[in-house]
Amino acid sequence: MYHAFAAESRADDPHGLFLPRARLRRHLQLLSDRNWSPLDLDGYLAVMNLGVSCRRRFLVTIDDGYRSVLDVAASEFASAGVKPVLLVPPGLIGRPAGGKVGLGDEELLSADELVELVARGFELGVHGLDHATMAGMTNAELRTHTVEARNLLADLTGSVARSFAYPLGVLDDRAVNAVRTAGYSVAFSVTEDRGRWGIPRTAVASGDSERVLQVMIAPWYELALRASAPLPGVRRCVRATLNRRH
Repeated sequence: MYHAFAAESRADDPHGLFLPRARLRRHLQLLSDRNWSPLDLDGYLAVMNLGVSCRRRFLVTIDDGYRSVLDVAASEFASAGVKPVLLVPPGLIGRPAGGKVGLGDEELLSADELVELVARGFELGVHGLDHATMAGMTNAELRTHTVEARNLLADLTGSVARSFAYPLGVLDDRAVNAVRTAGYSVAFSVTEDRGRWGIPRTAVASGDSERVLQVMIAPWYELALRASAPLPGVRRCVRATLNRRH
């Protein structure tokens, strides 16, 4: 799971969102060197429906829809043969993101730019209506952030979303049920595992080196991640140590 990108490292990146172009290129090269094969959403859903392992196959998801996805990252993904899923909050399309919790200060992509990315192999999904946390919402609010958000994205871009990502990875039983009954094919969380309607993802931060990525794609990583869920401070410490040693 990526968020945003930058031509070079940014000093003003407190949330670790803006991955430098050179680091993205090295990440993609490492996956290729280790014989990992990229999946598009069709391939991912096919693997899921068959109930077979995704081992050495990966789907790239990108949350939020920052302008740098087009300006910096799209060409790198195309060169690597990767077709990401870009999950956007339709209510914020084309607007500065800084006023919303968890979003940085870069402007979000416009509808025309999203259409361009679709033409370049991306698939669009929904990330709530306006990046609001969905836990605790009423049924009417949940419908707005699932069904109506998908309809708005279709109106603006012509793409009917099949995938959903919970803003900030925050969800509860009612949010999961709303996404499922809205008819999405799959939904992504961050760390919480709710099966098809809340699939955990490996979050990549802007400072993550190839050494960190090597750990993330190791066979034991997912088990270690779940085991360390109650100890986020330990995980941050290990990550920082690996990056310093790069």
